Amino acid sequence: MGPRLHRRRIEHARYVGLPPAPGVWPSLPEPRRALHRRVAFAAAALIVLVAATVLGATLLGSGRSGSANAADLGSPTAAASTADPASGASAPTSPMPSATPSPQPSLALTGYRWPLDHGRITTVFGPVDGGLFVVDGRPFHDGLDIASYCGDHIVAAHDGTVIASGRRVVDWLGWVGDIAGYEARLDAKNLWGSLAVMIVTDDGNGYRSVYVHLFKSLVTVGQHVQAGDVIGWEGRTGDATGCHLHYSIYSPSDPARFETDPARVAKLLLPAQEIARIDPFTVLPPMSSTKLTWGWAAQPSPSLAPAP
Repeated sequence: MGPRLHRRRIEHARYVGLPPAPGVWPSLPEPRRALHRRVAFAAAALIVLVAATVLGATLLGSGRSGSANAADLGSPTAAASTADPASGASAPTSPMPSATPSPQPSLALTGYRWPLDHGRITTVFGPVDGGLFVVDGRPFHDGLDIASYCGDHIVAAHDGTVIASGRRVVDWLGWVGDIAGYEARLDAKNLWGSLAVMIVTDDGNGYRSVYVHLFKSLVTVGQHVQAGDVIGWEGRTGDATGCHLHYSIYSPSDPARFETDPARVAKLLLPAQEIARIDPFTVLPPMSSTKLTWGWAAQPSPSLAPAP
């Protein structure tokens, strides 16, 4: 990587307001780190002082009207403030899936945007050599691969609620079949750390978006995101040959299935099937609205209606 491209990536990170990622962007020089530590210490001391003042006022008020404050704690406003991930409080321990009883037809879905709006599409949804799944007797790739550079910001493709974040997300990927054997193998061989960092969101319309191979997830379970919010950094965790994003969409109530490659079922103890995915191109805006291009011999899938 040349010095000009390296500098541009650093400037990009600062532009979008992301802190340096270890191994992706260089840390600040030592004098600036020292200054930042002093500023952070002073800010922390001020926060502690303000918190102590507020707490004292609260305790004084509760002594005067204890019964009224107890009633306030049960109010919807008070309950919401204790579980709002954006406020810095503890995130809910259980995800909040959509209450939509059945999915809309994929062609009727709206509100989606590209999770990366520049870079190259390296692998499309469809038959591809080495695909993990088998459809109509051919190896199949169940999502869309988009590559720009390591550490690029990935944004939510649709409004939704985060239902899984990190590496231990296998229960939310739509596997069909025995998942216990696969998890037991990961436990026995201590392989959880070798899995991709992923995010799964409930899009509120009967479908879920799956983001794979992140360097780091920036969201927590239960957090609500809007289309365009930064949710993570592009990476190459898991089974990936380079930094890119694998994006796929599925509905938990879809009866269609993709068969898992039998050889990998036997070797890795993967479940025999997964819930079928839809082609992301059926819900994403035309490529002409982005700075994306076709790269590395990737070709549009036959199902594509709009021209890039």
